[in-house]
Amino acid sequence: MKTSDWTIEVEPARAAREGLPAAGPVYKCAKAKDGFPHLTNVSTCYELFQRSVKLYPERPCLGYRNTVDGQVQPFSYITYTEAGLKVAQIGSALRAIGLTEHGRVGVFGANSPEWMIALQVNPHSYPQRALFLSALTALALAAIRFTQLWSHHFLATATTRQWVC
Repeated sequence: MKTSDWTIEVEPARAAREGLPAAGPVYKCAKAKDGFPHLTNVSTCYELFQRSVKLYPERPCLGYRNTVDGQVQPFSYITYTEAGLKVAQIGSALRAIGLTEHGRVGVFGANSPEWMIALQVNPHSYPQRALFLSALTALALAAIRFTQLWSHHFLATATTRQWVC
């Protein structure tokens, strides 16, 4: 088995056989080689995110690369503190525009830090226990339209580091 400081190989690559395509090796986090660790007082993704905001406030949370004059720039990062603040601001804005208990929010956008931040404002993060459904821009128009029709509120993320509600 191939290992590194961060990953271990748990299944080797396999050749194509019996109509199945070939598959690469399967890796998992070396720190979870004996199973996933149990985190006290963490039962949702939101609680895990909030725990990370408290434990690692100044560490990089989400990265992105801008393009200037056609040239891809080095990665820039926002910290856990910055991401946590954005999550709180979006949750507050949704409440201000009328999100209620069991309300539904559609999140539309490209895979980006903004999209990930929007998904942290989830059913467990605020008392109204809203439901969130995400649609990536790569999905078929029918899936995107379904998200729009299903949602009471629609939140679109943009790649220019701006928000559209």
